[in-house]
Amino acid sequence: MKRRVLTFVVSLLFAGCALPSFAADLMLGAKAGYFVWDPYIKEFKGTFISDMDRGSGFLYGPVMSVSFSPDVTFSVSGLFGEQSTHWYSPDQLTTVGGGGQYYISGTYYVEMERIDVDSALSFRLTEKMKVFAGYKYQRGLLEMYSTERRYDPLGGDDKVYDSYMKIDIPAHGPALGLGVSQPLGSQFFAAANLSGLYMFNLGKIKEQEYKEYLAGTELQLTGIDYGTPVSLKAEQVGFNFEPAVGGLFDSAGIVVTLGARLQYTWIKFKDPADFMPDGWSPDIQYGVYLTVLYSF
Repeated sequence: MKRRVLTFVVSLLFAGCALPSFAADLMLGAKAGYFVWDPYIKEFKGTFISDMDRGSGFLYGPVMSVSFSPDVTFSVSGLFGEQSTHWYSPDQLTTVGGGGQYYISGTYYVEMERIDVDSALSFRLTEKMKVFAGYKYQRGLLEMYSTERRYDPLGGDDKVYDSYMKIDIPAHGPALGLGVSQPLGSQFFAAANLSGLYMFNLGKIKEQEYKEYLAGTELQLTGIDYGTPVSLKAEQVGFNFEPAVGGLFDSAGIVVTLGARLQYTWIKFKDPADFMPDGWSPDIQYGVYLTVLYSF
């Protein structure tokens, strides 16, 4: 818990997001939404990975915006929470280690704790347009559970395999973007931000366990605990697009924004292991969110 709190505080100090600029010197609030994750790990080589469903879940966190002048604003925003998915992969005739062939089916479950923090220092060019430079930090602690059943078509022993894997995936890097806004009367507005991202990914497989049983029994044939972490160094490029509509309620000092978010990146691993893809793999995050800010 202490480590999570420390990560949150450090990230909040150095990261944030671009928001519409108003005259208030300080704005504080919260952001929450429902997001879907279409992960790059679907590109990993294996009998079940290609059948992986999209993960989803609620993410939420704090928002802060500071105006140094009418033209210069710094903002910070964080999203935190869990996303998960599970699926069933039907029988596939597969060649496994040693050259034997089995019909393999299984059930799989993936859960990820997610931290996603964005920052931006924005400069207003005109009443309706601004540019911003920022820094992004994101981290996913991903746990994968699976139970596979392997049927030998040649009449050998049928087996069951239980496996577990924990992957820590931190990434960070700069962003550059453009924001536009359009007043809709005296109180309401529409806005959109588009930014390009480049991130360094320093992930690793922290834990791996593997157990083999004779089907229909509790007889464990093998059990392996891979204690040495496996490095997953990578680079990641892409873009983030956020359109939104909102309202400014001067009497209460509150700004409410309803928006959508699409983060589309491609990741490429350095020195990939045998089960990892060689080229660029897409990683997609999208959803809708509500932001409420109070001006001081």
